[in-house]
Amino acid sequence: MADTRIFLVPADFETEPLFEKIGALYLLEEVGAEEGRYSCLDTYDWRLFQKGHCLCRKRATYSLEDGVGREIAKGNGSRKNYPFWWDLETGELQNILQPVMEVRALQEQFGMDRVTEQFQLLNKDEKIVLRLILVRSRISRQGHDQSFDLQNILMVEPLRGYPKPMRSICGLLNDIGLVEWDSGSTYVEEALALYGVDPQVTNSKFEVSLDSQETVDEVVRDICLQLRETMLQTLPGIHEDIDSEFLHDLRVAIRRTRSLLSLLKKYLDVEGLQFYRDELKWLGNITGPTRDLDVYLLAKDEFRKMLPLLLHPGLDNFFNDLEIRRKKSIRALRRNLASERFAVFMEKWKQFLEELPENNLNPAGKKTCRMVARKIIRKRFTKILRDGGHISPESPDKSLHALRIEGKKFRYLLEFFRSLFVRDAVDKYHKQLKRLQNNLGDFNDLSVQAEMLATQMELLSADDDKAIQAGAALGGLIVHLRDRQKQVREKFEKTFERFASLENIELLESIFAEPDEETAKGGPK
Repeated sequence: MADTRIFLVPADFETEPLFEKIGALYLLEEVGAEEGRYSCLDTYDWRLFQKGHCLCRKRATYSLEDGVGREIAKGNGSRKNYPFWWDLETGELQNILQPVMEVRALQEQFGMDRVTEQFQLLNKDEKIVLRLILVRSRISRQGHDQSFDLQNILMVEPLRGYPKPMRSICGLLNDIGLVEWDSGSTYVEEALALYGVDPQVTNSKFEVSLDSQETVDEVVRDICLQLRETMLQTLPGIHEDIDSEFLHDLRVAIRRTRSLLSLLKKYLDVEGLQFYRDELKWLGNITGPTRDLDVYLLAKDEFRKMLPLLLHPGLDNFFNDLEIRRKKSIRALRRNLASERFAVFMEKWKQFLEELPENNLNPAGKKTCRMVARKIIRKRFTKILRDGGHISPESPDKSLHALRIEGKKFRYLLEFFRSLFVRDAVDKYHKQLKRLQNNLGDFNDLSVQAEMLATQMELLSADDDKAIQAGAALGGLIVHLRDRQKQVREKFEKTFERFASLENIELLESIFAEPDEETAKGGPK
């Protein structure tokens, strides 16, 4: 179908006159029609849409389509409401979806009633010279009363050896004003526009546009209000337990908020601020246990690969126990997030933020944010260079853990104030920082995992056969994790040396180049 040409046919377009014109040139023969009710699936953050794809499901059959409904890959899979890529049968479809979806689940974004009619054109010798496929679709969306007809799609599929009919019919379609699909817009985009859905709203990537003339307390207000909105958006996914990323996004929004308040605490003097800092800490505490369990459960396949088959039964026993504990943990988390304490906090937090600039008594909070941001970013960078430079092969693990936290705060600063500086330079520098963060993050993860497994081993009963099997598996895992941690540790010096290079320092300074007028107003660079 590489040479197939596709035309967009308005929903109210009368096709009968068109078919009459085609019938005057060739014998038009209807092959058949197929009707079906489909679910249009995507992740919460529209990852398939971003790739120009849509995944349609009819019962247990999945079809990955391009922007106009042409099939890319097909396969069978689970009929559950929120399937993951591993819930589909092994094959091409799963291979395509895995790197895109990662650990996000699919959910129905639209319902679609589709009618597909197929025709073939015959010449005077009654030989098939061309095929036409007309696709009519009507969409609906949960929570909305109204459904809409999408533009019809007319596919013109050539047959080898008959170029003239293809030119003739496509010329006719052009003459009557039908627009040929340019591989840009998709039927999902049309559906999004009809329902007023903005995929960027659910994008977990942090992005905020600031005015360089805003004061520090105004910036705190704007950023924290946006992060509060992100927190609220994650709640339905956590309550439905759609996938682990909803809880992860909630925790990241909490961490960013706490970091911002900590980084700018010298500029804020507002009555009651400590109460909200304490409540944010409480949120971090109540969301931690479930997230920790998620991290281990997501690593199950990776852990299995580390161990010989002989130890797999013991590992399975351990993970079965984790799954039971997670069910209890998510129930407790849901209760906390549905509590009056949480609801009161979120409502009061919004009011507090909206009034923060007016109530901030610290004169330093009235400084313009660009000047302050530049000062804090440089100060934090200098601290990372100093602390990292003091780390040697003999330094304790806690020194790397402390540097990881400093690096995370530094990354948050760059994200918070990205719109105020040269964005291309910020993004380029962020990639350099990410190399260091990945090294420190891997080291920390391996350390935490090994310590957690060691703690679990101590809790196992010495009189239980299943516990003994689990202990043997955990012991094997700890050995692997400690070996990997040592390898990551050995790479730190070279990674940090690259991060602290003169070239990287100059790259950081290039971020602070005076912006043009558009950038100074928060516009794109």
